[in-house]
Amino acid sequence: MVSITAMMTDSKGNLWIGTNGGKVALYRDGQFTFFDVSDEVNMNSVRCFTETPDGSIYIGTTGDICKIDRNRELHVLDAGVKYVSSMVACEEGIVGCSNEGELFFLQEDRVKETRSKDTPGAYYTCISQTPDGILVGTSVNEIEIISIKDNRIHMEGYRSVMPLSGICDILEDRTGKLWIAAEN
Repeated sequence: MVSITAMMTDSKGNLWIGTNGGKVALYRDGQFTFFDVSDEVNMNSVRCFTETPDGSIYIGTTGDICKIDRNRELHVLDAGVKYVSSMVACEEGIVGCSNEGELFFLQEDRVKETRSKDTPGAYYTCISQTPDGILVGTSVNEIEIISIKDNRIHMEGYRSVMPLSGICDILEDRTGKLWIAAEN
């Protein structure tokens, strides 16, 4: 049985759907186009999507990162990051979290930096981009605010979200209200 594991609407209003069977569906103008990323990489599940300003769609999987370019050609990146659980595109490149709790910065399809949480026993869980900056969820009761400067990840500050812990997702709505999904 195949289940949907990730969805995203791109800048043109197209719907991207990822499954736990390694399939990607693009719903555009009332029709579906299918991509089978499981044939290309050693993986079994699509976990997330992000779109870059040039219209490329990056796909985080339980294996390698994939990219569908503007010509709808599928590429597998040899980026050195496995099992991407969350990622966002920014002007400088792509920032994401791996299932191992590491933060990474990808530019021109290559990893420029990886970072682990410096608090013992804590790790990174998810990432979101808001007008206030890039927000990174953690396994503990805080959200880090980061930026990318000089091709490096910079910690700008953090927000305590006590009593929440195990941040699963972060979303800012149209009114500026921050919504946080947590394990507790």
